[in-house]
Amino acid sequence: MSTWIKYFLDNAKLNYTLLAFIFFLGLFSYKMLPKELFPNVALNTVIVSGGYAGASPQSLNSFAVTDIEQNIAGIAGIKEIRSIIQSGTFSINAELEDSANPKEVLDDVRDAVALAR
Repeated sequence: MSTWIKYFLDNAKLNYTLLAFIFFLGLFSYKMLPKELFPNVALNTVIVSGGYAGASPQSLNSFAVTDIEQNIAGIAGIKEIRSIIQSGTFSINAELEDSANPKEVLDDVRDAVALAR
């Protein structure tokens, strides 16, 4: 190991040459990386969240979450519904099927939530 260190200490020009080579190789690699400003992102879940300050999880489940879940369950294109209920807040995650049109399902979910109010 000490022979490697001694070799590079004695040959300073080689160190600078290697540094310049690695630097320009890094710049070239960075330029060649494919980049997109707005990459395509597939919408595969719809999240409905809400809250009522001071409400217990049981009361939120009885007067809000159950109604919304039932309305969302009838929408075509939804594969699975998961709910998370905490004190004062809830979140309903609806996973979409692969063949579903996300914009249509999102509009249907908005309508279902409006009906549950």
